[in-house]
Amino acid sequence: MSPYLVWCPDHDETRDDAVSIDAHGAEWAAEAWLRRDNDDGSYTDGDSVLVCVLDPATGTETRWRVSAEIDVRYSASEVSDG
Repeated sequence: MSPYLVWCPDHDETRDDAVSIDAHGAEWAAEAWLRRDNDDGSYTDGDSVLVCVLDPATGTETRWRVSAEIDVRYSASEVSDG
């Protein structure tokens, strides 16, 4: 993993506000940023946010539109009489 600098212009953040996130690539860094910012679930209703990711090793800056989806899981357990 490598450290990436990530910030969100949609939250009025600039590169000076970037947080360092260890990830296997810029896309994973963008997703990890949203995971840490989405503790209230606000991005699971179809909203997305623009995130900038800087790879300090190469100086490459990329922009990502990230969102979250709810993964509903169902289960059943047999109930015995008695």
